[in-house]
Amino acid sequence: MIPITRTRFLLLLALSAVLWSVGCGHEGRAAAKVPRGGRKAPVESVAERLKEIDHIGPKAAKDRAALANLGRGLHDPRKPVRDQAGYWLSKAGAEAVPILVTALEDTSTEISAVAAYALGLMGEAAAPAVPVLTRRLGGDIDTLANMSDWALSQVGPRGKGGFIPLLRDLRYGNAFDRAGAARQFSLYGDASAVAIPLLARMLEDPDPIAAQAAADALVRIGPRASLAVQAMLNSPTPSARLRALLVLSQMRTSYF
Repeated sequence: MIPITRTRFLLLLALSAVLWSVGCGHEGRAAAKVPRGGRKAPVESVAERLKEIDHIGPKAAKDRAALANLGRGLHDPRKPVRDQAGYWLSKAGAEAVPILVTALEDTSTEISAVAAYALGLMGEAAAPAVPVLTRRLGGDIDTLANMSDWALSQVGPRGKGGFIPLLRDLRYGNAFDRAGAARQFSLYGDASAVAIPLLARMLEDPDPIAAQAAADALVRIGPRASLAVQAMLNSPTPSARLRALLVLSQMRTSYF
């Protein structure tokens, strides 16, 4: 038996530490291959999932388990499944509105757009979703804003009031309408938060009067709009970058 001296003991300890660190490195790389929070691939085929959805869809209005199952279908990575789940949720009435509102606020545009379409199909029953649809109308994703605008047009009277007409003017109006809507939002202070994404984007407006009206409104809204304005410092339009810089300086916001 070889006696373990102090020197040999220290060498063995160092070797053990090296082997342990190498093992941890392999485990870390293996874990890195699995996306954090990534969605697992569906087990069943599209046809099987659609058949299941069509089976439970008619029951969703009175069956919470079926309703929850359709809600999961909205988040499926496959478009036909999302679309079919959204269709049956639109038939489920008021019970489905909270599920659709949650999906409308999802970070995935594809999921949010399906939810907006389903809410539009519901008509007046989707009235509780008007505030979120309004925020989406004022957002900076055009496809989702357009779908939300259509959904609001289907809701009825509640889909026509509040800031909705002004947001439509900001997004779809001519230069005169855009400038007028921006001036209106400048009067509402914090309540104008719903228009911040559109107002910031209007710093690139080809009409200088409309662009300046948006800049003035952003200054009036104040620091709450600073992040959206800071993003415009990277605009490809030189005049927009200058307007963003001037807005931030008038806000007295630290942006460097």
